[in-house]
Amino acid sequence: MEKVSVGEPEKPASYGASGKMVAEVMTWPVVAVPPGLPVREAERLARVCNVRHLVVTEGEIVVGALCVCDLWWTTDDTLVFDRMSTPVVTVTPSATLEQAAWQMLYNDVGCLPVVRGRSLTGVLTRNDLIRAGVLDPSPDRQCLCCGATHHLRALLGGPRRLLCVRCLAERTADELEPFLRRSRPVVEIDPIDDTPP
Repeated sequence: MEKVSVGEPEKPASYGASGKMVAEVMTWPVVAVPPGLPVREAERLARVCNVRHLVVTEGEIVVGALCVCDLWWTTDDTLVFDRMSTPVVTVTPSATLEQAAWQMLYNDVGCLPVVRGRSLTGVLTRNDLIRAGVLDPSPDRQCLCCGATHHLRALLGGPRRLLCVRCLAERTADELEPFLRRSRPVVEIDPIDDTPP
């Protein structure tokens, strides 16, 4: 339950099409939690620090990532380890914002811990990329029911349809059915070209 700050990020030498690198827009220092922390304490920490994403570390090694939606609907004895996403998808500080956006979209994650070697140096979120103008806050990337743009999960079968975790947990199949009938697919990454920019 600490903010990890492992030195000031270094400025990369080369630039992507946006003219910016991950080190320039990432959040630093990072709010990090250990895997053995109870989820209620992790949720409290996220609220106090006003963040939606926590990086899970053992010492300085990144072992997972958490979104606050991963902490909802848990019992008091649930640990961060039980809810964290692994293996964690990371990015380097010298990556271009376009490479980070591709990584985020391809792996369907909302944040990327930024690591240099094995050391955590920051975190990059979907909102960081939207603010930098690299990701479009697409109206197609919304919950079909409530319009939320965070904590989305894709439904399997047919065209790709998104629902937020709250609607998935709180609505019955009968309540969801009218929304699913009128859904439209969202823009997806071209399945033929899966190489990063």
